[in-house]
This record gives sequence, C-alpha cells and structure tokens, in this order.
Amino acid sequence: MIRIAKSELSVITKAKELCSYIMKVTDRSPKRFRFTLVSRLQNYALDVIENLIRANEIYVSAGDMRSATINS
Repeated sequence: MIRIAKSELSVITKAKELCSYIMKVTDRSPKRFRFTLVSRLQNYALDVIENLIRANEIYVSAGDMRSATINS
C-alpha cells in the first residue's frame, strides 16, 4: 500500500504510483532480463522518488537568499 502525506506534492504521489506499477510489472519479467534491465528500471524509479522528495525539502528563505547574494 502506498502512503500519501497530506502535504505531499501531486508529482510525488504520481511518481510513487508509477514506481509501484513498475515493481509489479517487473516482478513477472523473465530471468534473463531480471538482473540487468529490470534492476536498472527499478532503481531509476526509486531514484526519481528520492530526488523529488529531496527537491521538495529544499527551502531557501528570503533572508538566506539576500545574504547569499550579498556575500557573492
């Protein structure tokens, strides 16, 4: 089951749904593809979710932005 936080972006929700689908579909793949193509596909799907979550957590306040431009 996919857990969805109330404040989660819709793109993250859709990425989790896509990842869940990819995991279900690739579980039934032939053995000759399982350790190359399938593993890469699963890892990329998880990487997308991880990167979206990281991007969502990054926040630069207005004060930090001013000090960064002054110090540059």
